[in-house]
Amino acid sequence: MTFILSALPGLGMELSVDLLWKALAVVGGAILGAFVAGLFLQGTTRLTTGQKVPRWAVQAMRVLGGLTTGLVMGLVLFRGGTGSGGLGGGEGLGLGGTGATGTTVPMVHKDEATGKTTTRVEPPPPQKAQPLRVEVVRPTAGSERWYRLAGEGGPRLLTLAEFKTLVGKERQHKPPLEEVIVVLYNDSPDRSTGPVQDLTDWLESQKLKVELYLPREPAPRSPNP
Repeated sequence: MTFILSALPGLGMELSVDLLWKALAVVGGAILGAFVAGLFLQGTTRLTTGQKVPRWAVQAMRVLGGLTTGLVMGLVLFRGGTGSGGLGGGEGLGLGGTGATGTTVPMVHKDEATGKTTTRVEPPPPQKAQPLRVEVVRPTAGSERWYRLAGEGGPRLLTLAEFKTLVGKERQHKPPLEEVIVVLYNDSPDRSTGPVQDLTDWLESQKLKVELYLPREPAPRSPNP
């Protein structure tokens, strides 16, 4: 109990309100259970024997009914805790880990030797960069610009060397590039040909994830030569 009280100031408002509502629900359930248990005993006794139940028996039945109802309510509401982890190996009050809403909950630790309580917040999971999409298209005669990328200024046609330079810059960003989507249209070069094979082989040599996308349509016309 001392650990729980010392840890509560470090918890978020959401967790405190949740625990308060659950505690009130347990108390209310216990009161209702005690009331119903007393009425049940008095009613069944009068129906079966026609006699009045002694006051002490009614009070004992109410206490038993209240305790039973409160215990059941507590097991239902606090089963699994309010977070992953917490007291009792993941069951109970759930004072640590990530809450049910997906938000970050402070991790509370108490040093038994000094009695001091420390709180730290787990950082959010690292984000991943968006995949880079490159289309392999047939260039104009005499050109080696097989690779088309969409950009703010419109599509760009690149050679393999220019594409490698662009990928190198993307991998220096945070988060770095991890995946490339290679688009092959109906009229794109076959995947076994040099422009496609050279591209995918180089991407795999760079430990990048390569995904092929094969739309059943011709490549859109590019405004660039």
